[in-house]
Amino acid sequence: MDPRLADAIQKKHLDALLAVDQDTVFYLTGCLRQESALAVVTPERIAVVVPEFERTRAEEDAREGVEVLRYEDFDTKLYKAARALIPGQPHPRIAFPHKLTTHHTARTLRRRLRSVRWTDATVVLEGLRSCKTDDEVARLRRACEVTRGVLDRLMKEGLGDAATEGELRAEVEGAFLREGCDVAFPSIVAAGRNSRLPHASTTTAPLDGIVLVDCGARYAGYCGDMTRTIPRTEEQEVVLARVKEAQQAALRAIRPGVPLVDVDAAAREALGELAERFTHSLGHGVGIAVHEMPTVSSKSKDTVERGMVFTVEPGVYLDDWGVRWEDCVHVTDRARSL
Repeated sequence: MDPRLADAIQKKHLDALLAVDQDTVFYLTGCLRQESALAVVTPERIAVVVPEFERTRAEEDAREGVEVLRYEDFDTKLYKAARALIPGQPHPRIAFPHKLTTHHTARTLRRRLRSVRWTDATVVLEGLRSCKTDDEVARLRRACEVTRGVLDRLMKEGLGDAATEGELRAEVEGAFLREGCDVAFPSIVAAGRNSRLPHASTTTAPLDGIVLVDCGARYAGYCGDMTRTIPRTEEQEVVLARVKEAQQAALRAIRPGVPLVDVDAAAREALGELAERFTHSLGHGVGIAVHEMPTVSSKSKDTVERGMVFTVEPGVYLDDWGVRWEDCVHVTDRARSL
Protein backbone atom coordinates (compact mmCIF):
# COMPACT_ATOMS: atom_id res chain seq x y z
CA MET A 1 0.00 0.00 0.00
CA ASP A 2 1.20 3.51 -0.80
CA PRO A 3 2.52 4.84 2.54
CA ARG A 4 0.85 8.18 1.81
CA LEU A 5 -2.53 6.45 1.55
CA ALA A 6 -2.01 4.47 4.74
CA ASP A 7 -0.97 7.66 6.52
CA ALA A 8 -4.04 9.53 5.26
CA ILE A 9 -6.38 6.76 6.46
CA GLN A 10 -4.75 6.82 9.88
CA LYS A 11 -4.84 10.60 10.22
CA LYS A 12 -8.52 10.72 9.27
CA HIS A 13 -9.28 7.89 11.75
CA LEU A 14 -10.95 5.88 8.99
CA ASP A 15 -11.88 2.22 9.16
CA ALA A 16 -12.09 2.07 5.39
CA LEU A 17 -12.02 4.05 2.18
CA LEU A 18 -14.45 3.02 -0.53
CA ALA A 19 -14.61 3.96 -4.22
CA VAL A 20 -16.86 3.02 -7.12
CA ASP A 21 -15.87 5.50 -9.86
CA GLN A 22 -13.50 4.11 -12.48
CA ASP A 23 -10.70 6.64 -11.99
CA THR A 24 -10.46 6.13 -8.24
CA VAL A 25 -10.73 2.34 -8.51
CA PHE A 26 -7.82 2.44 -10.96
CA TYR A 27 -5.81 4.79 -8.73
CA LEU A 28 -6.26 2.57 -5.68
CA THR A 29 -5.89 -0.87 -7.28
CA GLY A 30 -4.30 -0.58 -10.73
CA CYS A 31 -7.39 -2.09 -12.38
CA LEU A 32 -7.84 0.04 -15.47
CA ARG A 33 -11.27 1.04 -16.82
CA GLN A 34 -13.20 -1.51 -14.78
CA GLU A 35 -16.91 -0.88 -15.03
CA SER A 36 -19.15 -1.84 -12.10
CA ALA A 37 -16.17 -2.31 -9.81
CA LEU A 38 -15.77 -1.50 -6.14
CA ALA A 39 -12.50 -0.75 -4.33
CA VAL A 40 -12.16 -1.02 -0.56
CA VAL A 41 -9.07 0.06 1.35
CA THR A 42 -8.65 -0.67 5.06
CA PRO A 43 -5.54 -0.34 7.21
CA GLU A 44 -4.86 -4.04 6.56
CA ARG A 45 -5.89 -4.69 2.96
CA ILE A 46 -6.81 -3.38 -0.48
CA ALA A 47 -9.42 -5.23 -2.47
CA VAL A 48 -11.25 -4.74 -5.74
CA VAL A 49 -14.61 -6.40 -6.27
CA VAL A 50 -15.57 -7.00 -9.90
CA PRO A 51 -18.21 -8.94 -11.80
CA GLU A 52 -17.28 -12.50 -12.74
CA PHE A 53 -16.70 -11.63 -16.41
CA GLU A 54 -14.11 -8.97 -15.45
CA ARG A 55 -12.19 -11.09 -12.95
CA THR A 56 -9.47 -12.32 -15.33
CA ARG A 57 -8.64 -8.84 -16.56
CA ALA A 58 -8.66 -7.48 -13.01
CA GLU A 59 -6.26 -10.19 -11.86
CA GLU A 60 -3.90 -9.25 -14.69
CA ASP A 61 -4.07 -5.51 -13.97
CA ALA A 62 -4.18 -5.38 -10.17
CA ARG A 63 -1.08 -4.17 -8.40
CA GLU A 64 0.82 -6.53 -6.09
CA GLY A 65 -1.01 -6.97 -2.80
CA VAL A 66 -4.46 -6.12 -4.17
CA GLU A 67 -7.06 -8.83 -3.63
CA VAL A 68 -9.41 -9.48 -6.55
CA LEU A 69 -12.87 -10.66 -5.50
CA ARG A 70 -15.98 -11.24 -7.56
CA TYR A 71 -19.67 -10.69 -7.10
CA GLU A 72 -22.53 -12.35 -8.91
CA ASP A 73 -25.43 -10.00 -8.35
CA PHE A 74 -25.08 -6.31 -9.22
CA ASP A 75 -27.16 -5.10 -6.30
CA THR A 76 -24.93 -6.79 -3.74
CA LYS A 77 -21.80 -5.05 -4.96
CA LEU A 78 -22.50 -1.83 -3.14
CA TYR A 79 -23.27 -3.17 0.28
CA LYS A 80 -22.81 -6.90 0.98
CA ALA A 81 -19.40 -7.07 -0.68
CA ALA A 82 -18.30 -3.84 0.93
CA ARG A 83 -19.52 -4.77 4.39
CA ALA A 84 -17.76 -8.12 4.24
CA LEU A 85 -14.44 -6.36 3.67
CA ILE A 86 -14.81 -3.74 6.37
CA PRO A 87 -13.70 -4.43 9.96
CA GLY A 88 -16.49 -5.75 12.15
CA GLN A 89 -17.11 -2.84 14.51
CA PRO A 90 -20.78 -1.87 14.70
CA HIS A 91 -20.43 1.68 13.36
CA PRO A 92 -17.34 1.89 11.13
CA ARG A 93 -16.14 5.24 9.83
CA ILE A 94 -15.91 5.02 6.05
CA ALA A 95 -14.97 7.65 3.48
CA PHE A 96 -15.88 7.83 -0.18
CA PRO A 97 -15.15 10.65 -2.66
CA HIS A 98 -18.41 12.60 -2.76
CA LYS A 99 -17.42 14.67 -5.79
CA LEU A 100 -16.56 11.60 -7.86
CA THR A 101 -19.58 9.51 -6.89
CA THR A 102 -22.97 9.80 -8.53
CA HIS A 103 -25.90 10.91 -6.42
CA HIS A 104 -27.66 7.58 -7.04
CA THR A 105 -24.65 5.55 -5.90
CA ALA A 106 -24.10 7.71 -2.81
CA ARG A 107 -27.75 7.37 -1.83
CA THR A 108 -27.60 3.61 -2.33
CA LEU A 109 -24.51 3.32 -0.14
CA ARG A 110 -26.14 5.26 2.67
CA ARG A 111 -29.39 3.33 2.42
CA ARG A 112 -27.82 -0.13 2.28
CA LEU A 113 -25.13 0.50 4.89
CA ARG A 114 -27.12 2.35 7.52
CA SER A 115 -24.80 1.63 10.44
CA VAL A 116 -21.83 3.30 8.75
CA ARG A 117 -20.57 6.74 9.74
CA TRP A 118 -19.87 8.29 6.32
CA THR A 119 -17.38 11.03 5.54
CA ASP A 120 -15.92 12.58 2.40
CA ALA A 121 -12.67 11.28 0.92
CA THR A 122 -12.48 13.82 -1.92
CA VAL A 123 -9.85 16.03 -0.28
CA VAL A 124 -7.73 13.07 0.76
CA LEU A 125 -7.72 11.54 -2.71
CA GLU A 126 -7.25 14.83 -4.55
CA GLY A 127 -4.28 15.61 -2.33
CA LEU A 128 -2.68 12.24 -3.02
CA ARG A 129 -3.37 12.33 -6.75
CA SER A 130 -2.00 15.85 -7.21
CA CYS A 131 1.55 14.69 -6.37
CA LYS A 132 2.63 11.89 -8.68
CA THR A 133 4.79 8.85 -7.94
CA ASP A 134 7.76 7.97 -10.16
CA ASP A 135 5.67 5.34 -11.95
CA GLU A 136 2.89 7.84 -12.64
CA VAL A 137 5.38 10.38 -13.98
CA ALA A 138 6.87 7.76 -16.30
CA ARG A 139 3.42 7.02 -17.76
CA LEU A 140 2.61 10.70 -18.09
CA ARG A 141 5.93 11.33 -19.80
CA ARG A 142 5.19 8.68 -22.41
CA ALA A 143 1.70 10.11 -23.01
CA CYS A 144 3.22 13.55 -23.48
CA GLU A 145 6.01 12.27 -25.74
CA VAL A 146 3.47 10.69 -28.08
CA THR A 147 1.29 13.80 -28.04
CA ARG A 148 4.25 16.08 -28.71
CA GLY A 149 5.50 13.88 -31.52
CA VAL A 150 2.19 14.06 -33.36
CA LEU A 151 1.93 17.84 -32.92
CA ASP A 152 5.55 18.45 -33.85
CA ARG A 153 4.92 16.69 -37.16
CA LEU A 154 1.94 18.96 -37.80
CA MET A 155 3.99 22.05 -37.05
CA LYS A 156 6.88 20.96 -39.28
CA GLU A 157 5.18 19.09 -42.09
CA GLY A 158 1.81 20.78 -42.30
CA LEU A 159 -1.71 19.40 -42.19
CA GLY A 160 -1.22 16.61 -44.69
CA ASP A 161 -4.32 15.53 -46.60
CA ALA A 162 -6.78 16.85 -44.01
CA ALA A 163 -9.17 19.42 -45.45
CA THR A 164 -11.52 19.94 -42.49
CA GLU A 165 -11.30 20.18 -38.71
CA GLY A 166 -12.85 16.73 -38.38
CA GLU A 167 -10.43 15.13 -40.82
CA LEU A 168 -7.44 16.56 -38.95
CA ARG A 169 -8.85 15.36 -35.65
CA ALA A 170 -9.17 11.86 -37.10
CA GLU A 171 -5.55 11.97 -38.27
CA VAL A 172 -4.30 13.14 -34.86
CA GLU A 173 -6.25 10.55 -32.90
CA GLY A 174 -5.36 7.79 -35.36
CA ALA A 175 -1.70 8.62 -34.81
CA PHE A 176 -2.15 8.14 -31.06
CA LEU A 177 -3.69 4.72 -31.60
CA ARG A 178 -0.86 3.70 -33.94
CA GLU A 179 1.61 4.59 -31.18
CA GLY A 180 -0.09 2.19 -28.77
CA CYS A 181 -2.01 4.86 -26.87
CA ASP A 182 -5.66 5.72 -26.33
CA VAL A 183 -7.21 9.15 -26.82
CA ALA A 184 -7.30 11.09 -23.55
CA PHE A 185 -10.19 13.36 -24.53
CA PRO A 186 -12.01 14.47 -27.70
CA SER A 187 -9.41 16.50 -29.56
CA ILE A 188 -10.13 20.14 -30.35
CA VAL A 189 -9.30 21.25 -33.86
CA ALA A 190 -10.34 24.87 -34.37
CA ALA A 191 -9.67 26.77 -37.58
CA GLY A 192 -10.25 30.41 -38.45
CA ARG A 193 -12.91 32.07 -36.29
CA ASN A 194 -13.45 28.87 -34.33
CA SER A 195 -10.01 29.35 -32.75
CA ARG A 196 -11.32 32.36 -30.81
CA LEU A 197 -13.32 29.91 -28.62
CA PRO A 198 -11.14 28.45 -25.84
CA HIS A 199 -13.15 25.20 -25.81
CA ALA A 200 -14.26 25.04 -29.40
CA SER A 201 -15.99 21.94 -30.74
CA THR A 202 -14.41 20.25 -33.73
CA THR A 203 -16.64 20.68 -36.80
CA THR A 204 -16.61 20.01 -40.53
CA ALA A 205 -15.30 23.54 -41.15
CA PRO A 206 -12.46 23.81 -43.68
CA LEU A 207 -8.92 24.34 -42.42
CA ASP A 208 -8.78 27.93 -43.57
CA GLY A 209 -6.59 30.43 -41.79
CA ILE A 210 -5.14 29.90 -38.34
CA VAL A 211 -5.42 26.37 -36.89
CA LEU A 212 -5.41 25.47 -33.18
CA VAL A 213 -5.08 21.84 -32.07
CA ASP A 214 -5.61 20.79 -28.42
CA CYS A 215 -5.20 17.04 -27.89
CA GLY A 216 -3.74 14.33 -25.71
CA ALA A 217 -2.73 10.69 -25.86
CA ARG A 218 -3.48 8.39 -22.93
CA TYR A 219 -0.81 5.84 -22.03
CA ALA A 220 -1.40 3.07 -19.47
CA GLY A 221 -4.23 5.07 -17.90
CA TYR A 222 -2.49 8.47 -17.79
CA CYS A 223 -3.27 11.49 -19.94
CA GLY A 224 -1.24 13.89 -22.00
CA ASP A 225 -2.59 17.36 -22.81
CA MET A 226 -0.97 19.78 -25.24
CA THR A 227 -2.00 22.63 -27.52
CA ARG A 228 -0.27 24.05 -30.55
CA THR A 229 -1.36 26.89 -32.82
CA ILE A 230 -0.35 27.26 -36.46
CA PRO A 231 -0.48 30.99 -37.34
CA ARG A 232 -1.08 32.26 -40.87
CA THR A 233 -0.40 36.00 -40.65
CA GLU A 234 2.32 38.19 -39.21
CA GLU A 235 -0.08 39.57 -36.60
CA GLN A 236 -0.93 36.06 -35.46
CA GLU A 237 2.75 35.18 -35.23
CA VAL A 238 3.38 38.25 -33.06
CA VAL A 239 0.54 37.40 -30.66
CA LEU A 240 1.62 33.76 -30.51
CA ALA A 241 5.14 34.88 -29.62
CA ARG A 242 3.70 36.90 -26.73
CA VAL A 243 1.78 33.85 -25.53
CA LYS A 244 4.94 31.74 -25.62
CA GLU A 245 6.74 34.44 -23.60
CA ALA A 246 3.92 34.30 -21.05
CA GLN A 247 4.34 30.54 -20.77
CA GLN A 248 8.07 30.95 -20.17
CA ALA A 249 7.41 33.57 -17.49
CA ALA A 250 5.09 31.15 -15.72
CA LEU A 251 7.62 28.32 -15.98
CA ARG A 252 10.29 30.50 -14.38
CA ALA A 253 7.94 31.23 -11.48
CA ILE A 254 7.27 27.56 -10.67
CA ARG A 255 9.15 26.40 -7.58
CA PRO A 256 8.04 24.29 -4.61
CA GLY A 257 6.35 26.54 -2.06
CA VAL A 258 5.31 29.25 -4.54
CA PRO A 259 1.57 30.06 -4.44
CA LEU A 260 -0.10 28.84 -7.61
CA VAL A 261 -1.87 32.17 -7.89
CA ASP A 262 1.57 33.77 -8.37
CA VAL A 263 2.32 31.42 -11.26
CA ASP A 264 -0.91 32.48 -12.94
CA ALA A 265 -0.08 36.13 -12.29
CA ALA A 266 3.37 35.79 -13.88
CA ALA A 267 1.83 34.73 -17.17
CA ARG A 268 -0.73 37.53 -17.14
CA GLU A 269 1.90 40.14 -16.33
CA ALA A 270 4.00 38.97 -19.28
CA LEU A 271 1.00 39.35 -21.60
CA GLY A 272 0.58 43.00 -20.64
CA GLU A 273 -2.32 44.62 -22.46
CA LEU A 274 -3.27 41.26 -23.99
CA ALA A 275 -4.00 39.79 -20.56
CA GLU A 276 -7.61 40.95 -20.72
CA ARG A 277 -8.08 38.56 -23.67
CA PHE A 278 -6.72 35.63 -21.66
CA THR A 279 -10.05 34.38 -20.36
CA HIS A 280 -9.36 31.07 -18.61
CA SER A 281 -7.09 29.73 -15.88
CA LEU A 282 -3.43 29.14 -16.65
CA GLY A 283 -3.52 25.43 -16.00
CA HIS A 284 -4.85 22.32 -14.30
CA GLY A 285 -3.54 19.07 -12.93
CA VAL A 286 -3.18 16.12 -15.29
CA GLY A 287 -3.04 12.45 -14.40
CA ILE A 288 -5.62 9.69 -14.57
CA ALA A 289 -8.10 12.43 -15.49
CA VAL A 290 -7.23 15.15 -17.94
CA HIS A 291 -8.53 17.72 -15.44
CA GLU A 292 -7.67 17.14 -11.80
CA MET A 293 -6.03 19.00 -8.94
CA PRO A 294 -4.33 21.41 -8.68
CA THR A 295 -5.94 24.37 -10.43
CA VAL A 296 -3.53 27.10 -11.52
CA SER A 297 -5.59 30.29 -11.60
CA SER A 298 -6.09 33.71 -10.08
CA LYS A 299 -8.26 32.04 -7.42
CA SER A 300 -5.94 29.16 -6.50
CA LYS A 301 -5.42 28.65 -2.79
CA ASP A 302 -2.74 25.94 -3.01
CA THR A 303 1.01 26.15 -3.43
CA VAL A 304 3.37 24.38 -5.80
CA GLU A 305 4.53 21.01 -4.45
CA ARG A 306 7.17 18.57 -5.61
CA GLY A 307 5.62 15.83 -7.69
CA MET A 308 2.79 17.92 -9.09
CA VAL A 309 2.02 17.62 -12.79
CA PHE A 310 -0.05 20.36 -14.39
CA THR A 311 -0.53 22.23 -17.63
CA VAL A 312 0.72 25.71 -18.42
CA GLU A 313 -1.51 27.02 -21.20
CA PRO A 314 -1.75 30.77 -21.72
CA GLY A 315 -3.96 31.93 -24.57
CA VAL A 316 -5.21 35.10 -26.22
CA TYR A 317 -8.65 35.16 -27.86
CA LEU A 318 -9.42 38.09 -30.14
CA ASP A 319 -12.60 38.86 -32.04
CA ASP A 320 -11.78 36.81 -35.15
CA TRP A 321 -9.14 34.30 -34.02
CA GLY A 322 -7.26 33.02 -31.01
CA VAL A 323 -4.00 31.36 -30.04
CA ARG A 324 -2.99 29.01 -27.23
CA TRP A 325 0.24 27.19 -26.38
CA GLU A 326 0.10 24.39 -23.80
CA ASP A 327 2.54 21.96 -22.23
CA CYS A 328 2.50 19.64 -19.21
CA VAL A 329 5.16 20.18 -16.55
CA HIS A 330 6.44 18.07 -13.67
CA VAL A 331 7.63 19.88 -10.55
CA THR A 332 10.92 18.84 -8.99
CA ASP A 333 13.13 21.71 -7.83
CA ARG A 334 11.57 23.60 -10.73
CA ALA A 335 9.17 23.01 -13.63
CA ARG A 336 10.35 20.40 -16.10
CA SER A 337 8.43 19.79 -19.32
CA LEU A 338 7.15 16.27 -19.83
